[in-house]
Amino acid sequence: MPTTWSPEQNKAVIIKLLEEVDRGNLEIFHEYYAADYVDHTPSPLRELAPGLEGIKQAFRLLYSAFPDTVHVIDDLIAEGDKVVVRLHATATHTGQIFDTPPTGKKVTLSSIVIYRLA
Repeated sequence: MPTTWSPEQNKAVIIKLLEEVDRGNLEIFHEYYAADYVDHTPSPLRELAPGLEGIKQAFRLLYSAFPDTVHVIDDLIAEGDKVVVRLHATATHTGQIFDTPPTGKKVTLSSIVIYRLA
């Protein structure tokens, strides 16, 4: 991999990451995230393992309740080694999550994620 990527190359990395996650390929995190990755997102999933294993556990839990999850990129901005993604995810609640049984309802979650590629 080059030591310095262009903003367009950085955007392509994030697009590929999201596409692979939507396909259920959670091993992609090992390819794209640093071994000492720390998630700074406040989460009700505190009991999960830290780092890469924790993020994979979180996605497995969410995808078991929302198996048709699709991420849609609304904005993708890159400068230097950072990429900012404004996105939304759509899914149907078909499996139990925490104490909540399946509802069959469609849900949409919006978020902004800042990635640093180094």
